[in-house]
Amino acid sequence: MSDASGATQTRGNIGSSIDQASVQATLDTGSASWFNQVRIIGPALFDASEPAGTRDIPGVPTYVVWNTSLALKAGEKFVIRFNVDNVTNRGLPFPAAGSTAQNVYTEGLFGRTYSIGVNVKY
Repeated sequence: MSDASGATQTRGNIGSSIDQASVQATLDTGSASWFNQVRIIGPALFDASEPAGTRDIPGVPTYVVWNTSLALKAGEKFVIRFNVDNVTNRGLPFPAAGSTAQNVYTEGLFGRTYSIGVNVKY
């Protein structure tokens, strides 16, 4: 799809969904902190410039991913952080073909992942 200047428009395509949101909340008790993030990527089309009915499956539905982490403080100089990305183990919404526009679904490619981090101040 091109605009009046001839530039290609990708709005509404996979990777450029019109509807996107990220909601974050943190509960901090001083020695512990619990962080949660929900990423919402709205429905998107494989090619927004195609007429309706061109493809049997024109796009992907809304995609939601939940990430969480827990940070524990031991004094003023030591913090350990436990992370879980893609808590619900949501997979890819479609078979990926390797396009960089599809990076918005990275959590689905890797599935649920765990990591641990340590911060030490000296």
